[in-house]
Amino acid sequence: MSLSFHSCIVICLDGPAGSGKSTVASLLSSRLGWPHIDSGGIYRTLTLASMSKIGKGKSAEEFGELFSSKKIKPESLDCKIIMQKTNQINYIGSRDIKSEIRIPDVTSRVRYIADNHEYRDYVNSILRSFTKNQKGLIVDGRDIGTVVFPDSPMKFFLETSPSIRSIRRKNELQEMGCETSLKEITSKIEKRDHEDRTREVGGLRKAKDVVMIDTSELTLDDVVSRIVSHLK
Repeated sequence: MSLSFHSCIVICLDGPAGSGKSTVASLLSSRLGWPHIDSGGIYRTLTLASMSKIGKGKSAEEFGELFSSKKIKPESLDCKIIMQKTNQINYIGSRDIKSEIRIPDVTSRVRYIADNHEYRDYVNSILRSFTKNQKGLIVDGRDIGTVVFPDSPMKFFLETSPSIRSIRRKNELQEMGCETSLKEITSKIEKRDHEDRTREVGGLRKAKDVVMIDTSELTLDDVVSRIVSHLK
């Protein structure tokens, strides 16, 4: 889809899990007054809805087998993604699911949804629909600048070392009341990185015209300022 079709400027933020994409996107949204669309939040919403419909299984792998055998249409899951001013609200039915989509059970199962061609096309259509009647959008994910909005001239790729991302994830889980070891988190992040980069569908890629930003030693404000300076 051409960026100019709806005359909407799209800032694309891609990068591995835990690189701070969503937080940076949220801060950019506040600074620019543009809506922030969290593509991962949409996939997580669909995952939670699928778990509610068919069960989560005894393991992530069992859920994957259930999901594959049931062949659930994404339209049948009664999910709704709306914008309230600049904030994205994720609904299953009439319920705002907020932090429910961030629990470990959803995190370990979301790949089965995100790797599905039909579901990726469905989510991409949602993302593109938000360009209507908007001056600008900030969208984060892992293939936003390469697949969803390849015509956007504003593509940024955030990188952070696995060790830094592990610490951030541990702090995030502790705030949610979930305790796990740093070693286990690091192992999962490294596995996730490998899976994301080798996926045939929606793999983590760097666009040729992307601006690279290593956030390992930067504050969030530093990252936002660098992006804004490029926009200017």
